Amino acid sequence: MGMGLALGWSSLTATLVAQEPVASDKETIKLLTDRLAALEKKVTSLEDSLAQLKREQNSSSPGERRTMTAEQREFQSEQRKRFNSLSDEGRRKFIEGMRDKRETLANSTPEDRMKLARELFEKIQAEDQAQKGKTPEAPAKADAPKSESPPPAEQK
Repeated sequence: MGMGLALGWSSLTATLVAQEPVASDKETIKLLTDRLAALEKKVTSLEDSLAQLKREQNSSSPGERRTMTAEQREFQSEQRKRFNSLSDEGRRKFIEGMRDKRETLANSTPEDRMKLARELFEKIQAEDQAQKGKTPEAPAKADAPKSESPPPAEQK
């Protein structure tokens, strides 16, 4: 970008020099050359700033909020429904299990994180289904504390 501009000014400068300029023309050429150098520095600076902005956009920080596509929102909604389908005990176990695996998750790739979460969820979901299938009294006992007081997460 800056290179083409520089070549154009160089051609102009060469043309003006070839005409054997007078003293005022020499001053004009020096002034134009200085301005050209300043413009080239600005162009380089702007190009560097633009490249840095593009890099920052591509690698957004974890705290940034990204807009989700409709497909991502639907997937998240389905995951939330699956999580809410667990019993209170199952949800508690899942949350504690994820906390226990915090170190492993922090050092894993996104695919490995999803795999670990999915395996833990499926294990807890199977346990939850087995408890529901054993006796009809077990869910009634699990529901009793829920009606007495709301879970701690809802108190916030």
